Formats: sequence, C-alpha cells, structure tokens
Amino acid sequence: MTVPCRHSLTIMAADTAVVGAAGMAVLPGGTEEAVIRAALVGMALVLIGTTLAVAGTAAVVTGTAVVGIMVVTVAAGELVPQ
Repeated sequence: MTVPCRHSLTIMAADTAVVGAAGMAVLPGGTEEAVIRAALVGMALVLIGTTLAVAGTAAVVTGTAVVGIMVVTVAAGELVPQ
C-alpha cells in the first residue's frame, strides 16, 4: 500500500538523488518511495543528533557555571581575614 507523500521538498530531494549527471534516472523505477523513506529517517536522525547536541551544550554551560561559582567561593574564602 502506498501512502501519498505531501512533502514536496522530500520529493525534490529524492528526485535529485536519483538523477545522474547525464539527467537520467540511476535507480530502477518504483524505488522513489524507499528513497523518500530513507530521507525521512535521515532527517529524524539529524533532529535527534541536534537535540543531543543542544542538551550537551546546556550541560556544559551548567557545569561551567557551577565550577565558576565554586572557584569564586573558594577565592573569596581565601581572602577572608582569619
């Protein structure tokens, strides 16, 4: 059963992927749907990777802030007269 695909950019990407330098199709007919599905899976993986990168960046920023606060606290403690 084929599902109609309404993603025109995905269809364009699939069309571009199956057209060689000479302008001729390099994949057998009927494989466009598989190419579109592979493109959608690839886009999903990129989205997951981007999400993980953003989460990692947030963790690094938080860790840096915590370490910075600890360094300032220690430095301030060293400056306090005893």
